[in-house]
Amino acid sequence: MLGDMVDVGFAHPFPRELPEVTLERLDDAAAETDMRELRWHFIVPEPGEEALWAIYDHPPLNLTSITRQVVTGPARVHDVDGVEIRIEDYSDDDRWTRQESWIYGRLTDRASEFLATIWTRSGRKTIATFLDESFDADWGASPRRVADAGRFEQLPDGSVRTRSAEVADGLDAAGAGVWQVSVGGRTWRCLRVLDIWENPLEHRMLMEGFLSPEGRTVICRRFNGTHWGVRPDRSGPYPIEWDTRLPRAERLTIDGNVYVHWYTCVSAMALV
Repeated sequence: MLGDMVDVGFAHPFPRELPEVTLERLDDAAAETDMRELRWHFIVPEPGEEALWAIYDHPPLNLTSITRQVVTGPARVHDVDGVEIRIEDYSDDDRWTRQESWIYGRLTDRASEFLATIWTRSGRKTIATFLDESFDADWGASPRRVADAGRFEQLPDGSVRTRSAEVADGLDAAGAGVWQVSVGGRTWRCLRVLDIWENPLEHRMLMEGFLSPEGRTVICRRFNGTHWGVRPDRSGPYPIEWDTRLPRAERLTIDGNVYVHWYTCVSAMALV
């Protein structure tokens, strides 16, 4: 038992507080993996697949949501065949209420692709598909082959420097070394992935993921550039810089740009 569990109506392995997570870079040679999941959504878009994961949010790193995903069957979006995935989000609003949404995706020989999303907010459904102008920027497709191709250099002070790298066609060079990841006493050998969305800037976000040799996400961590979401007039939900908002959260510096750790996503497979 890792700690107290919350009751959301079904069995799950997630304690209220984030189990101890340790990350250690190994001297192993550069690695490559086949990431069949829809990136940072933990589920493979194929019949019969399921996924269960949770978010631990600052401050402190306590359980704030549990997400259960199930492929419900085949689907077609604008004449493109894929699958429908039902998402059940259970959020901590003192009652652990359930919110249902859907995503549609497919797996090709080269990529995992989002085809459409349906989100329900305040009783209203919002539908987006791959034909919408901004869909690729928010969702899109991700190459299955992910490797350390030398794009990221780990510096002695823990910061990261990007450099040019020759990348083969169809390869995502987001890999950043081989790491040992321990979660609640269980240990994994993982390819670290830094998803920086083009190039690092302090008004952008960063996802740091750790992929098992089978290409499954063990954990991923969301970082925000210090100015992410901060408007010049200080209006909106994020009126102050993230290093001020979360003064004790971990920092990751890439090319001199500071990113602040916001939350950690943990897959059920990391704990059972």
